Amino acid sequence: MWNFDPTPYHKWQKGGALAGEDTHGVMSSIGEWGDKAVTVPFSLLGLDINSGNADWSIPSTWRAECESSPVPWTKDGRTYAVHFGIRSFSCIDPSNGQVLWAVAENGDASTPAIWGDLIALRQNGNCVVYRLTLQGPQLLWQAPFQDRYSSPAASGGRLYLAGRMTSGSPYQAACRDMATGKLIWSDETPSSEYTSPAFADGKLFILVALGRDLLVLNAETGQRLTQISVGALGWTSPIIADGKIYVRLRDDGMACYDLSPSKLRILPELSKLQAAGASDVAYQQQAENVDAMHSGLEPSNSADHSMPHCGWDWGRQNGKREWVQYTYTSPRQISEVSVYWYSNPKKPGDCNVPQSWQLEYKDGDTWKPVETGDPYGVAPDIDNRVTFKPVTTTALRITVQAQPDYKAGILQWRVKRSLPPA
Repeated sequence: MWNFDPTPYHKWQKGGALAGEDTHGVMSSIGEWGDKAVTVPFSLLGLDINSGNADWSIPSTWRAECESSPVPWTKDGRTYAVHFGIRSFSCIDPSNGQVLWAVAENGDASTPAIWGDLIALRQNGNCVVYRLTLQGPQLLWQAPFQDRYSSPAASGGRLYLAGRMTSGSPYQAACRDMATGKLIWSDETPSSEYTSPAFADGKLFILVALGRDLLVLNAETGQRLTQISVGALGWTSPIIADGKIYVRLRDDGMACYDLSPSKLRILPELSKLQAAGASDVAYQQQAENVDAMHSGLEPSNSADHSMPHCGWDWGRQNGKREWVQYTYTSPRQISEVSVYWYSNPKKPGDCNVPQSWQLEYKDGDTWKPVETGDPYGVAPDIDNRVTFKPVTTTALRITVQAQPDYKAGILQWRVKRSLPPA
């Protein structure tokens, strides 16, 4: 950990094993309470913010290692640290480490959100809201919420959530009355898994499509205001300050965007991304991580585990014929695509490059193959590019024949639009 004065010099540093314990895997953030920094490297720990020395630590009875971060709660003029750990839900006086109360609960990676005396947290597949008192928490209501890595946001007595509400359901943004749990609005979104919403100026900001786009909603009604291409790193959350939003980029950099109305630009490149698994039997099943193949990331090789892939990852899908589709908001002329296959075939049942594939375009209500003399490449570790006679269409579809005993997967499917005639 580091603490920096406004002048850029290194003030102090403490190693991970502050009390001789391993901190591997812990992803909690540090919170500041006056002259104390509260953190959770292995249990709740209070550090002097000027020296970095540990002033107090919660005894091992209250061991609280977790990805969840402590949050401030102000009551009767005093500010306390509330933490929802793996083993306990507790309230601590950060000035001296005194535990006001602690109850045995199963915590999660989601960090709670507080509005007044109300606190919302994710617990056992639900969003749970308690009323905080100096004597302990009082349960108010709970509703399904599956995304264990997404933290809620609270403002004006409303609670905002982003992610899957139930197992297998579409990704959603939702708003509930924080006191009663009443659903005010909900809206289906592109993939917003493992990212937390941010609230500012009556708007809700959510990184979607694995961080590729920033979705902006009217927090009052849920109306979509704009969707901006930002190229943020997946699994991260935006930070807002002084009318600007800050995001971490995929190339390890950072970017700042002006959120004033005149600066927001709409970029709805695709109206939707569709995928299904299809075979000779009469069933269809949605593919995984469809947004991944349109993320804009550059794979290092076909077995690159640092980036997600779109695939058909069910055991019964081995060796089957599948399809994946792009649907556009308006007709466009297209003459080239490239596919970067995901392949890591260590054993039967893993993903491997396909046996074959074909590109089709939609002509009215009919799917037709494109006219090309190029081979449909299945080589790993490269973009397999196919050029073809230009088509004007509202949808493209790749049909994939997986190899026997293997599944198919796509890291990137890129579409190149043709330039209009001069």
